[in-house]
Amino acid sequence: MSGRRVCIVGTGKIGICVARIMRGFDCHLLGVDPDPVPEFTELGGSYVGLEELLAMEMLT
Repeated sequence: MSGRRVCIVGTGKIGICVARIMRGFDCHLLGVDPDPVPEFTELGGSYVGLEELLAMEMLT
């Protein structure tokens, strides 16, 4: 899974757990959440808007 893009909708407790696991697989993390948490960006994740995320997924 190395290098794959993982999109996480909701970066609360469960989303952060998923991000930690996916980071262990060397995935690129994208997140969507109306209330961003610093821990997600500390894990190397980037926040994007929902519309931007959906547009990206349609292209891949």
